[in-house]
Amino acid sequence: MDEEQLEQTMRRGLHGLAQGVETHGAERLLPGPRRHRRTPVLAAAAVALMAVAGLALSQTIGSEDAAAPQTQRPSTLPATTSEPSVFIPEGGWRTEYWQGLAVDVPGGWGYGGAPFRISRDAAPAACRPTAMVSAAGRRYRGLDTDAGYVGRPVMLTDACEGYQVGAEFTPAAPFVWLGAEIDPGVVEFEGGFVQETVAVLGTTVTVGSADTALRKAVLGSVRPQDLCAAKLDVSDTEWPATSSGSGMNVCVYRRPWEERRRGSADLVAALRLTAEAQEEYRVALAAPQREATVCFQVGSVETEWVVLERVDHEGRVADRDVVHLRPGCSGIDLRADHLDGRHDVGLRPTLVAPWATGPIPATVYGPSGGMGAMIDAFIGEVGPP
Repeated sequence: MDEEQLEQTMRRGLHGLAQGVETHGAERLLPGPRRHRRTPVLAAAAVALMAVAGLALSQTIGSEDAAAPQTQRPSTLPATTSEPSVFIPEGGWRTEYWQGLAVDVPGGWGYGGAPFRISRDAAPAACRPTAMVSAAGRRYRGLDTDAGYVGRPVMLTDACEGYQVGAEFTPAAPFVWLGAEIDPGVVEFEGGFVQETVAVLGTTVTVGSADTALRKAVLGSVRPQDLCAAKLDVSDTEWPATSSGSGMNVCVYRRPWEERRRGSADLVAALRLTAEAQEEYRVALAAPQREATVCFQVGSVETEWVVLERVDHEGRVADRDVVHLRPGCSGIDLRADHLDGRHDVGLRPTLVAPWATGPIPATVYGPSGGMGAMIDAFIGEVGPP
């Protein structure tokens, strides 16, 4: 499905919503007595029109309209303490990456959506504010609303929920949102659940939980990251020479919608591959490759990339492979010089499986059309959960 077909599909969806058509059981997810579905769902469908093709929105943090009184917080890094946190999550901690920051989250939490806007005047919507992918990168079959999750402003489904504190949004599980387009501040819900948002390093981090120690531990772990470059120029890429990781890093970049014809791409997720996954990828590359597809796509704009960095034990980046995810024309540019290049080998499941884990299936839209063998590796064509 190309971008024109996607746009037509979403316009039909907008028309259906305007006629009052029910949307994919979204009512079941976030129960609450105070709900006004029509306006926020229409806004969410408008978000879908822009985001379903895999085009990320810019981080326009802030809104003039406050849905509920909020206690403002300073727009700085949260203060850290030398005292150990009393909150020790089951399964330990893991590190998540977003643009220029790193943050520690409970290791067993899955992945979901976070609120984002189609414009400065639009109400935020999340698609969808629940765990839809497990910590290991496996898609949940059904709604696991009790599981904690890490949310990014990415569209995982077209069943979106409007975000309006105290009216349209009732939290169903603890969460950490990275880059959510909501105002900094503290919001208290019934039952002791507290949502705390801080503006830091040019973006936002939000923690929602009834556990004070968990919120303190997560916000206290926010720090600048140097695993992957926070931003890359698409056509004139200047790769960083070093990394805090070793072995192989997976760095996911997306170009904001308003810069789709030029400009830079932001880091939206990252992880370090295990030694076993690195070997699996090496073996897959060594196997006979199918010829790369010659792409002649007039007007097609590449909006997301997966960069695989090989890093030695001293932190020096030896080289990089860039995964191109153009619809119907995807592949890997081996030892790439920049993002805006051509691929050498065609993409196939054995070349994807080693690194399509963790946040990847909840962050990368991936190729569409003839790539069904990799359906669980990426978000794919957006539909109901």
